[in-house]
Amino acid sequence: MNPAADPSPGFPGWFIALMVLGGLASLGIWWWRYSVTRDLARRAGFDDGDANKVALFGRDGIDTALLASTIRHSAQPHPEPRSAAARLKELENLKLVGAITQVEYETRRQQILDSI
Repeated sequence: MNPAADPSPGFPGWFIALMVLGGLASLGIWWWRYSVTRDLARRAGFDDGDANKVALFGRDGIDTALLASTIRHSAQPHPEPRSAAARLKELENLKLVGAITQVEYETRRQQILDSI
């Protein structure tokens, strides 16, 4: 019997190549999701071990890390407002260097004094 005439019962080469490409693509997507999730978890303040756990074992790892990052950044204290004296001094300096006109200086000075 001629082996060339006998069709083999195996999978065609294009099918195997397609499966290999699909596997490589899924590994690439998994690695991207892992690295993004781990980075978000680190930004949220997780240590490396916890960041890895969130990235690897979290059902919705990216969502969890993003939520934790958002909560942490919104919980940070806002800077203290500057005192009226500091704002008036800065305004005076701006007038002295010519960054604002005398009219702007007077207007903003009055706004600062009115806010006291």
